[in-house]
Amino acid sequence: MGIVKNNYELEDYLYRKGVQWRSLKDAEYRGVMKKWKLSFELLLDESIETKGDEGVNRLVNKLPFNAFIFNVPSYSYLPLSPPRNTPTYGIYVENFDEIDRMMLNSCEAVVCDDRFTFMCAFNHEAQDLVPEVYCEID
Repeated sequence: MGIVKNNYELEDYLYRKGVQWRSLKDAEYRGVMKKWKLSFELLLDESIETKGDEGVNRLVNKLPFNAFIFNVPSYSYLPLSPPRNTPTYGIYVENFDEIDRMMLNSCEAVVCDDRFTFMCAFNHEAQDLVPEVYCEID
């Protein structure tokens, strides 16, 4: 059985929006993780990021873009990530054009452009304790 599972909440949202999307296969998810970590781990480790409303607004200003949307269970470089036993998911979306902040926070989603030049990590505690984190490679 593979590591990448369905995230029905996110998939239903994308289906209703009528955008083109597909689930990532295990090998593709691993490749995305490798590129994502190489691109952003140092920025996250050194806290070179924009947080909360300002960070989400910077992501919104990038719309539309082709996106990877995924989660990273038990990842130490994010201020808050889902526990290790959380099902892993990964989705590729063409022409992603709207940020539903509440839904992305509830899914503990990371949204990254397909060129790995910017990303935003969402989490369920964003409105109370731990704001979303946005990073961009100059």
